[in-house]
Amino acid sequence: MQYITLNNDVKMPAEGLGTFLMSPADAEMATLNALRAGFRHIDTANGYYNEAGVARGIRRSGVPREQIFVSTKLWPSGYIRAAEHIDKTLARMSLDYIDMLILHQPCGDYLAAWKAMEEAYKAGKIRALGLSNFPEEKIAEVIEAAEVKPQLVTVENHPYHPNDALREYLAQYGIVIEAWYPLGHGDASLREEPVFAKLAEKYGKSPVQVILRWHIQKGNSIIPGSKSPAHLADNLDIFDFALTDDEMAEIAKLSEPGKTYYSADESVYEKYLSIPDDFDVQEDKYQEELKAEILAASDEYWKAQFDLDVEQLRRVCDPKAPFVHMGITMDRGAEEEAIAQKHIVTVKRDDKHVDVRVIDDEIAIILRQLELTALVGGNEAINPFVATETYHRQADGSWKLISFVYTHIIPDNYQFRFLSK
Repeated sequence: MQYITLNNDVKMPAEGLGTFLMSPADAEMATLNALRAGFRHIDTANGYYNEAGVARGIRRSGVPREQIFVSTKLWPSGYIRAAEHIDKTLARMSLDYIDMLILHQPCGDYLAAWKAMEEAYKAGKIRALGLSNFPEEKIAEVIEAAEVKPQLVTVENHPYHPNDALREYLAQYGIVIEAWYPLGHGDASLREEPVFAKLAEKYGKSPVQVILRWHIQKGNSIIPGSKSPAHLADNLDIFDFALTDDEMAEIAKLSEPGKTYYSADESVYEKYLSIPDDFDVQEDKYQEELKAEILAASDEYWKAQFDLDVEQLRRVCDPKAPFVHMGITMDRGAEEEAIAQKHIVTVKRDDKHVDVRVIDDEIAIILRQLELTALVGGNEAINPFVATETYHRQADGSWKLISFVYTHIIPDNYQFRFLSK
């Protein structure tokens, strides 16, 4: 990985993972896969509503915190309480410090927010400060008022829109450009430009890798987004070749003044400011999504039981998962044999109460109070149970059953019900 030294001597990886438009669950897996692939910079934002997911991916990766550069952004509706939102962001991400904190949009009381960021910087809560989507005149306003000058400005930047005038202005302050939409918002016409096909063939790379390499040689920080492990690996594989000066000049000819994929005016800024600054709702949303995933895995297990589908059970269960029926522990072979021989045929499950608990993002327990209808010895029996299902999260994010226990509940006044078949 190549690093950029910022104007306060903090070192930042030249390439990172962007998590814009990712759900908390997707951001978690993308972060985990990116760190495993070798990325060391992860970018998120209050307004992405996925910071907690990014934080979980960081924790699950096992990569030491000091090796990871975390950048996030304050949303403008929170600028008036910026100090409070800085602390909330740290708490949301379970971090002692943020490597780069950025003002996301040039609206609201951004000067007051900048002052709050400076205080947090001095207190060691933030290592570097940045601006996002700010035009040159507002960057100048911040610089004029700032005690701590920005280290970074993140803007739309790609070969169609290289922002060379802004780059020249920022250079006098040693401020780095970070490119979002580094690939032109996924515009196929950019990737299909003949110059990139030609250079891709020459260097044994893809057009995307050539474009990302162009950014690196321009001195940009880049944060392409991807959830695919294969694409993440490809995006990182850009540091073993270099474009010549003539090739960089040829790519420069693609510049088209005004060719951008994003623009905002005062009406857009008003909408940004109207967005509630309750960014902790992302965690509630994530927990709902997570429980839905776990219950979906449980549904697969129960369906396999109802269908007497041994092959499906093998897919959804850990190979060593024990099963306990009415106090009798059964190994997988015995469980599969009981199903295959139809010793017990599960007919119906009537849930009375279901509770899902997640432990350390890796283990999930479902406690299910239910009445179970099953065929036993030719009779249909209806009995009350508490079923305890334990699931373990796999490397790909899926959940597999690792333990299943039926506990037979017999209330004092309970009447067994048998229906002859």
